[in-house]
Amino acid sequence: MKRWSRLEFEVKTSTLTAFFSTIAVAATVALAQTPPATSTAPPSTSTPAPPTTTAPPSTTALPPQASQIPPTPPAAPQPQNAPPPASPLGVPPPQTPPPPVTPLGVAEQPPAGPMPHVTSAAPTPPPGTVRLTIADAIRLALSEGTQARLARSAEARARLNERLALSGLLPRADANVMRYNQSLNLATFGLTLPGVPIIVPPFNVTDAQLVASMELFNLASLRRYQASRAGVSGSRYQVQGAENDVAAAVARLYVMVARADAQIASREADMKLFQRLASVAQDEFRAGTGTRLDVAQANVQLTRARQALLSAHNDRDNARVALLNAIGANEGSTLVLADPLTTPPAVPPADVALAAAAAQRPELKGLAEAERAAQLGVEAARAGYVPTVGLDLSGDMSGNRTQDLRWTRRIAAMASVPLFHGEIAANLGLAKVQLEDIRTQRAGAQRDIEQEVRNSLSTVDNATARVAVAEENVTVAEEALTIAEDRRRSGYGSSVEVDRAEDAYRQAHEDLIAARADAAMAWYSLQHATGNIRSLIPGNP
Repeated sequence: MKRWSRLEFEVKTSTLTAFFSTIAVAATVALAQTPPATSTAPPSTSTPAPPTTTAPPSTTALPPQASQIPPTPPAAPQPQNAPPPASPLGVPPPQTPPPPVTPLGVAEQPPAGPMPHVTSAAPTPPPGTVRLTIADAIRLALSEGTQARLARSAEARARLNERLALSGLLPRADANVMRYNQSLNLATFGLTLPGVPIIVPPFNVTDAQLVASMELFNLASLRRYQASRAGVSGSRYQVQGAENDVAAAVARLYVMVARADAQIASREADMKLFQRLASVAQDEFRAGTGTRLDVAQANVQLTRARQALLSAHNDRDNARVALLNAIGANEGSTLVLADPLTTPPAVPPADVALAAAAAQRPELKGLAEAERAAQLGVEAARAGYVPTVGLDLSGDMSGNRTQDLRWTRRIAAMASVPLFHGEIAANLGLAKVQLEDIRTQRAGAQRDIEQEVRNSLSTVDNATARVAVAEENVTVAEEALTIAEDRRRSGYGSSVEVDRAEDAYRQAHEDLIAARADAAMAWYSLQHATGNIRSLIPGNP
């Protein structure tokens, strides 16, 4: 009674504190009684009824207000009196409607009020469904991919450089029209004529000029133009190489999504199997033929299967977003794959694969064109010592008035012989260094591609063998699980045997999915290494 007098005093000083104190007292009384007394909460609270009935008059406006809206942030001074996990504290007897009670269990969390408004505001409507084959994914990635776009812009720059080099071999012409006023001082020319003033008065001049020139023979300009044409061919192979890289990357992402789909299907089947086994263990325990340990082990297997399924869904979401990002689609779309995960076909021999890579890899073709362009650059730099022959034409129509214009012209053939130009030797040295660098890069690329082909062949062979072993292991694991269940039903086996058989069954299916996915990725890597992956690109042979 002394405690209730203190509560009555607190109610008079702070109505909000009295409300939470009342809840705490009711929960303490309920917990102090036996379990049957929990259902008879009203009789147990009848003993302290006088204090309880005296407290509500001072808080008559507070409980309805608290049952309608969540408490404000200042009402959180006593979080220890209402822990969220405690069910009795979350559902006090005075509050009958369940929906208003839920905020009382989290009275110390002010954001509980605006949270429904935040979650109900959808920023965008749900996107549609994207159905993809590998060819569709590659086509979309090539049209929207950054790497392919940059490669195409590099090809456009190479074509512009070709036009720039060609301009050095084409004629050049300029036309000028002038109208000016001029005065002359004959003394500047050393002329003094008797009777003629030294300064000629100002006069008007109209002058129209035409100037044209052409290189009849310039070996350096010709070699530079040929080098630029080789550069255009090299940039075209760079575009093909970028397309191959994009196709290989998208194919790997496609396989990752297919692998996640297979894992989800397998783990959903595991869930159904383990649910059935857990139900069997429960039935045996109720019948007296099983133990609680059997039930616990079956529940552990079911929980592990549920966790594995959640992990598979997370892996699938990550792979889906990565693939949609690569093809430039809406990353919130639902993705459906049209091509299933299958075992790759047989691989060619090593010599055939290496020959195909040497003939089809655009990187090697591009480096060959780059080497030819560098060789032409060396010849162009060396041609700086060769004389050039040009033709010049200049015409002029001038006069004091437009009706008095007179025509004059000059046609000249010019041969230029370089006698001393220090930049020619420097340019020749730079061109030779660049040629040597290109040759080194080409040799290194040949070795790297050979290594890539051999590694891909080995990986495909290994993955194909793993698929065969995994398929056999799945068959054995399924038979072992069936035998373990039969032995347990017959009374010869134990739950330990079933538990081990379940682990082997689940792991065998996981190994089979991983082996098939690795084999598919290895096969696409081999197609990229040999250059055959261009067959997956729409519009290419």
